[in-house]
Amino acid sequence: MLAASGSLQAEGTELGVARKAMTVLYWMRPVQRQVGGRWADTGGSVQTKFHVSVDGAVTACRYDIPPGATVVAVTPDWHERATCYNCVYRLWRDCVVSA
Repeated sequence: MLAASGSLQAEGTELGVARKAMTVLYWMRPVQRQVGGRWADTGGSVQTKFHVSVDGAVTACRYDIPPGATVVAVTPDWHERATCYNCVYRLWRDCVVSA
């Protein structure tokens, strides 16, 4: 359906992105460094990228969500908050409205 502005839009979509709410989250992972050919924990931790999950158990890039993960938002604007390229790439194909 052609909107008055001349852009292609479908019902419930904006700029061709499906408006289904998805969970954006991150978790902390241990920082490791190589010592003598082996990986050793440094005792520190670093935040992962912001991943997207449809079901709350696995991310779109197929990581299992660990206990204690922090939910950033449950929003239909997941594509504006996610920083994991693989999550966005895999979900974008399913969410783009075909003309």
